[in-house]
Amino acid sequence: MAPIVYISQANDGLIRQTLSDLPAEALWKQPAGQGNSIMWIVGHITQTRAGLLSLLGDRASTGWGELFRRGAQRQDPSVYPDPQAIKTVGIDLTKRLQAKLTTITEADLAAPVTAVQLPNVRTIVEALAFFAFHEAYHVGQLGYVKRALGYTAIAG
Repeated sequence: MAPIVYISQANDGLIRQTLSDLPAEALWKQPAGQGNSIMWIVGHITQTRAGLLSLLGDRASTGWGELFRRGAQRQDPSVYPDPQAIKTVGIDLTKRLQAKLTTITEADLAAPVTAVQLPNVRTIVEALAFFAFHEAYHVGQLGYVKRALGYTAIAG
């Protein structure tokens, strides 16, 4: 579990770093007028954390429905939750997830995943690894989008 916890904490730090110095007008801006905005990516990560908590037996919901699901049609920023609301929900879910990760047993990790189908994932530990990868992928997107919009890098 230690590597997964580390990746989760590193991702969280990079997300916070991404959001720390951006003006409000940059949050929903899409690079070159297409693709995902920074706030959409953060909302997607937050939504995924809620799903992961639920998979781990700690029911969680953002209340946002399908706005941030993979493949969702992009909407006008006014349709989405306020950026501060997304940040607040993200902080709460991150705290809950970090706490949950410290209580997982070996038996929990070996349990089969039945609630969701993921590629090559059969057990909870494989799901945790998948979601750590998924989140790191999107954190990389945050860095790319931030630089494409002309702002400083989030790392390095």
